[in-house]
Amino acid sequence: MALWSLKLLRVLYDRPQCDLARAAGFTQTYISRLENGATPQSASDVSTLAAALDVPAAVLTAKAITVLETGEVRVARG
Repeated sequence: MALWSLKLLRVLYDRPQCDLARAAGFTQTYISRLENGATPQSASDVSTLAAALDVPAAVLTAKAITVLETGEVRVARG
């Protein structure tokens, strides 16, 4: 399960790694490893990160996402 969109969303929402880590209850090192694909993550961690970013968990594991002008993030279709 790749989290390629984690850094994209974190930057889009102007959330430093340390803030996201604190909100999710993880270390900044763990967030960095997830963003770089160096650490496998559990489904529970994905749900926790999604909640911290206020996006559906499917957004973090999608192959493509769409960010609307309003800032809303959707899983891209097709």
